[in-house]
Amino acid sequence: MVDTNKRTKSRRTAPSQTPEILTKPLPQILDEMQDHIRAAAEAARQAELAAKAAREAAGSATKASADAEKRAEDARKAGEKAAEDATRAAADAATRAEQRAGAAMQAAEEAARKSEDADRGARESAQAAVMAAEKAAEDAAQAAADAATRAEQRANAAIQAAAEAAKK
Repeated sequence: MVDTNKRTKSRRTAPSQTPEILTKPLPQILDEMQDHIRAAAEAARQAELAAKAAREAAGSATKASADAEKRAEDARKAGEKAAEDATRAAADAATRAEQRAGAAMQAAEEAARKSEDADRGARESAQAAVMAAEKAAEDAAQAAADAATRAEQRANAAIQAAAEAAKK
């Protein structure tokens, strides 16, 4: 709580003190006032210079902010362009790889077809060779049988001729 007696006491003692204006000579008071006016003017000039410097700093900061924003926008655009280029390059590479894979698959299928054809041809050739060999063997066996039959007939004829010659 505030002691109201103290306030009243200080008010009572204040009028008993004599103000400086009544104790100092006027020229001294005027000199002090002039000094205070000069100090206030200097402070105002200093404040004006500080305000000017602050305005310039704010302008520089605004310009730096705009420059930074422009650089950030340029960097964003460059990043987007790089991403688009990378995406396009990856898509192109994938397309080329897909085309090469397709061509390789076609070549493999063609090679398999040719291999099957060659295998079929080899089987047919082998079968034909076997058939030709069998035919040749049959023909040779037939020829041998025919030759054996003729030789037997000649031998029998020779035996008969020898037997007839021996009878005479």
